[in-house]
Amino acid sequence: MAEIDGRVEDQSMPPESGCYEIRFRLAGYEALTPAFGLLILGAGIFIPHASLLGRVIGIAGGALFTVPYVILLVRRTIVFRADQAGITLGPEVLKFQFSTVFIPWADIRKVILYKITRASRTMGRQRGTYIGIVPHDRAPADPAVHRINTWRLDRERLAAVTKAAAPGTPIVDAGEIDPWEDAGRAVLREVGR
Repeated sequence: MAEIDGRVEDQSMPPESGCYEIRFRLAGYEALTPAFGLLILGAGIFIPHASLLGRVIGIAGGALFTVPYVILLVRRTIVFRADQAGITLGPEVLKFQFSTVFIPWADIRKVILYKITRASRTMGRQRGTYIGIVPHDRAPADPAVHRINTWRLDRERLAAVTKAAAPGTPIVDAGEIDPWEDAGRAVLREVGR
């Protein structure tokens, strides 16, 4: 520990590799969801001559599309964090999964990054970029997958944290996969999808 201007700073790891954290923000197409919710909410409130049922449905529907995003934005919720302890995956609004999953480095066998290129009707297999955490066979943790849709993963920063915290843990870039082909299904099985 070093003291700088009266502050104590941990110098056991360089600051750029000690922690990689991303907080929730609206980005990409997902930013349209709360905008759509506000439109429905406004229609439920301001459309003249609407029935009471129509107003209730408009207000409830608008709130359903808007409130979860507002809560995550105001709370500055962590959607991804990699640090000395492990990896934390935050909530996914579109899946209505609002809990946080933490996997310690001791339980992680490897981290897989992949992009699904072909549409599928199965939840967790839609087009997009994903990060999958594959646990050791002996680990109590289940595989965890998180869609990277409102944030961008800096692979170099993830690699720096992984190298510092768990040097033997590989980060595998599986590239673009097709869930309808054997190779794509093998990646999805490995991450528990």
